[in-house]
Amino acid sequence: MLKEQKLEICTKWKLKGQRNQEAQILCFLPKAQIWDKWHRTLGHIHMGAVKYLYKSNLVTRMDVDEKSTPSQCPTCIQGKSHAMLFPPWASDQDFKLAELITADVWGPVNITGTNGAHYYFQFMDIKA
Repeated sequence: MLKEQKLEICTKWKLKGQRNQEAQILCFLPKAQIWDKWHRTLGHIHMGAVKYLYKSNLVTRMDVDEKSTPSQCPTCIQGKSHAMLFPPWASDQDFKLAELITADVWGPVNITGTNGAHYYFQFMDIKA
């Protein structure tokens, strides 16, 4: 149910032919959104968390159509899917020392290193 005195959109408009008259203000009450819309708006958080925020009245102007049923979010499903890290043929190869080296960069960080650095670089030999 919509709460009283909540306004979503207010638009000033004048009727054609009106002169020197104050513009009329047209206001619409907000339309209650479905659960899925709030799930996306709040950064794809768990549906239980969305319902908790609504029932606890922790988000202002959060109107939900309680009759709507949440659906499976394709973006969340795709984000949780797993992919193979390496192709199958890579596990059969035997690398020699210093033949394959990986690198990783971490930063920037708020802590300054002894030489003034704000990044951490790591190089690792796969064979080692």
